[in-house]
Amino acid sequence: VMEEERDEVEALMANATAWNDKDCLTAFELWNSVWNDDGGSSCHPHCRFLFKAFSGSTNTEHFLLGGQPDNFAYFRRYLVQNAAQFHVEGQPNQNSTFAEGGNVYLA
Repeated sequence: VMEEERDEVEALMANATAWNDKDCLTAFELWNSVWNDDGGSSCHPHCRFLFKAFSGSTNTEHFLLGGQPDNFAYFRRYLVQNAAQFHVEGQPNQNSTFAEGGNVYLA
């Protein structure tokens, strides 16, 4: 990724992080403009998919970072604080069909 592209993604992610506690959908749409996590269902037919545009690849699972971006730390705290909403460890009840069965988000 070129420096200008890196700067664009960094600014976009900082903006997405700023929206996290205000408007989850807006935060996701900003995030999704890079990663296309929902396969385009929220932006079709005009998805930006910047990862593909900048790298030439659709395989977003393979990328190298010198270190974790600062704004990545937010999601771990958010998931821990909202464990019940994500049905972690049998919350809200042990018999829920949505029970994950463990702290998969802490990996």
